Amino acid sequence: MIWIASFPRSGNTFVRNILHDVYGLTSSEYHMEEDHPLEADYADHPFVKTHLLPAQLDPADPGIKAVYIVRDGRDVMVSMAHQRRDIVAPGSDFYENLKAAIIAEKDSFFGGWSKNVEAWTKRAGLIIRYEAGPFRPCFDIL
Repeated sequence: MIWIASFPRSGNTFVRNILHDVYGLTSSEYHMEEDHPLEADYADHPFVKTHLLPAQLDPADPGIKAVYIVRDGRDVMVSMAHQRRDIVAPGSDFYENLKAAIIAEKDSFFGGWSKNVEAWTKRAGLIIRYEAGPFRPCFDIL
């Protein structure tokens, strides 16, 4: 098992889609949402997606390999605010959503972008920049 970690809206799902569609590799997700239970066999997949901080993982074994996808925090915050307004909480105020994501009170928003990036860049064996990683050819085509 390899963790594929990222702060939300940083390309994790896109990377997992590439792994599946191009290489046939499956993945699972690890999270702490009560309304979205964990798959019982999540750790049996070659890749497991998470947005959680390393200390929140089970198993928290630092010997388990990890890839971290990092995206410019400014773009992430704007994307999160749009997603919340359009999908998560339709009609919510964009600027309030943006402010909440930036402030990340009480370690909401997966510890906040800075804390998430700091924790994972110390833990991951491979770091992929969203702006320079496997996404670049897609941007060049567009």
